[in-house]
Amino acid sequence: MKDKCVIYITTNHVIASNAVGSEKQTFEIGTIREKAVLKEDKLKETIIEVLGKISAKKAGVVILISEDLLFSKQIQSEDPEKADTEVKKFLESLPFKSEEISVVKYEFQGKKTVTAINKNVYLPLITVLENIEWKVESILPATVFGEFVNEETMASEKVEFILNRSGSLEAINFLKNSSVVEKEEKVDATENLHDQIEESNRPFIKKLLIGLFSFLLLTTIVTAYLILTKNSSNNLPEAKIEPTATPTPTLIPILKSDIKIKILNGSGVAGQAGKIKEKLIALDFKDIETGNADEATLKGKSTVEFSKKIPKSLQDEIVSELNKSLSNVVVSSSASGLSVDVLITTGK
Repeated sequence: MKDKCVIYITTNHVIASNAVGSEKQTFEIGTIREKAVLKEDKLKETIIEVLGKISAKKAGVVILISEDLLFSKQIQSEDPEKADTEVKKFLESLPFKSEEISVVKYEFQGKKTVTAINKNVYLPLITVLENIEWKVESILPATVFGEFVNEETMASEKVEFILNRSGSLEAINFLKNSSVVEKEEKVDATENLHDQIEESNRPFIKKLLIGLFSFLLLTTIVTAYLILTKNSSNNLPEAKIEPTATPTPTLIPILKSDIKIKILNGSGVAGQAGKIKEKLIALDFKDIETGNADEATLKGKSTVEFSKKIPKSLQDEIVSELNKSLSNVVVSSSASGLSVDVLITTGK
């Protein structure tokens, strides 16, 4: 465990975690776009930088690929022949040649799924890791771990679970299943993985409950002591009790479908807000409304305001998409009283 680490890669950033700690590094805008690496040198520089922050030793590596870098389809048919036809049509629809992708097929939570990745995403990772003599042991779709994989950081207990579990997931290891033919013959089930993840989470819940109970008990004892001391004698010195730090709560990841977005057309170009809405829907944002900007509020430039609950990774994703259609997008924190989570105003 101490000589191994987990690298979690998304379109916008990479997280490297091991027993020592967890570090996140954001990619330069445009490094990865449309599920392909466009700036290989920048990708390699970022990987080396983030690894240097957690360990200077050579280590074995398990790479997790984020959902936003994968092509996935649930297989609906129970008939093997029809299922094979579904898989074939899905793979033929991908924007890459068959030799450019790696494919795995598995069953998770009772649903049969085929998942593909552009090899261009992970081959540069393997190259840079081999150059510094780090061994890539497996490359797995992060989707099989569900919400167990946190986009901001990973505690050492979760890293240990992923490393221990990765050895038994060879059937969905992109390194072992680079051939489509071999892949179609291997329909290996991991339907019990979700239960194992829930089982692994129980110690976290147990520790949290124990910590909360201990805190409440300590607070009750201290309060009772102060009351009894005060009532027993006014001459006794007042007890000085150092406050007990409240455990920092674990942040719950926000879902794209829960984010409220409002797009105001301030450019005067008909249909501009609607077009941007369509691009954000393609990124899985759902709750989006459009309208026209108040003439009195127009600033000339395109702007986007984020509420504090929107994580940096989602902010980067939205800004990156806006920059494709608008120029010089100005980003700012939202003022209090904003009725939505993200307010986009297009400029002239």
